[in-house]
Amino acid sequence: MRRDRSSRIAVVGAGPAGCFVVLEILKKIPDATIDLYDKRPTPYGLVAYGVAPDHCRTRRILKVLDGAITHPKVTFHPDTIIGEAPHAVADLLHTHRAVILCTGAEIPVTLDVPGRDGPDLPIWSGLDFAYWANGHPSPPFPVVDAPKVVVVGHGNVALDAARLLARPPETLRETDIAPQALRQLERMQTKTITLLGRRGPAQSKFGPEELREIAESDLWNVDVREEDLVLTPEEIAWQEANPHHPHVFNLETFRSMVGRKIKPGLSTIAFRFHTRVTRIVSPLQITVETGPDQHTAMDYNLLIEAIGHRARPIPGLPFDEARSILPHQAGRVEGSPGVYTSGWLKRGATGLIGHNRKDAIETVSCLFDDWNNGVI
Repeated sequence: MRRDRSSRIAVVGAGPAGCFVVLEILKKIPDATIDLYDKRPTPYGLVAYGVAPDHCRTRRILKVLDGAITHPKVTFHPDTIIGEAPHAVADLLHTHRAVILCTGAEIPVTLDVPGRDGPDLPIWSGLDFAYWANGHPSPPFPVVDAPKVVVVGHGNVALDAARLLARPPETLRETDIAPQALRQLERMQTKTITLLGRRGPAQSKFGPEELREIAESDLWNVDVREEDLVLTPEEIAWQEANPHHPHVFNLETFRSMVGRKIKPGLSTIAFRFHTRVTRIVSPLQITVETGPDQHTAMDYNLLIEAIGHRARPIPGLPFDEARSILPHQAGRVEGSPGVYTSGWLKRGATGLIGHNRKDAIETVSCLFDDWNNGVI
């Protein structure tokens, strides 16, 4: 254990998790100087490339995060990958009093079904889609003509993709969408976007506000079947046990979409529940299970997997594969004095941007105590 009383702290990851950590350190430990590392050439992580370009209000958080990058006590180190010499965690601990890891979770979870490894499949992760829409350097979009899109997943990432595909392209011209993505959207001619979810409507993970935006807009059609909103005994029990859970209120929003008149000329966002993909038959067709021993074929031109992300293990540190996090106690990485974590690497790939602030407060409070008590 080092007792050099250095004032330097290393924060790894310049996305929202790392930036909130930096801002919290600047408040609680004003004597500290901070080295902020990121593997990208630019900061802000998924706020820059993962937030839907038509959600301009959410992107305003960049002004807050900018305070972490431009502060005189912070040195930003772009294009730096942590994990190998000379930037292994152990190396950083030789030159810094503490290391806080905020590297996020950007490995997409993919479908584990027969046919998934077939060649030339038009499949993108939800994160890839967001990168493309925001102009991130990435491979060209796999299709031009995509009248039928299937999105696997019932979370906000899935909803972002569906909304961007369904919007009339002319309504995107005043947003932050990348020019190339806008040109391709104009050519794709998407007519239907079907969102497949394994759970029922009361347990879908859409944010209530984001789902209401879909329900209340006149820019697209919506398709929700009344028979799909009948809850199973298990769903009723879950709803009764979690009466104030935000996702419970989604059921009323879905009910408001039933029987909506289809307007010609607009794309349609269709929600399907208790459905899972069982096979990718070809680049144009999948098989889905809609009930016990009930399978049906579904055509698609583009398949978007929006079923989650995993963190990458950090060499030399413990890793919980099941939860895809660094094992920790309130942000202190287990068995690694002087090493802390925050953000998705701490709690898993769940939650909104604001949850990173709460994570940062807890982690930096532990760091502050260890700093003052001579633990580090």
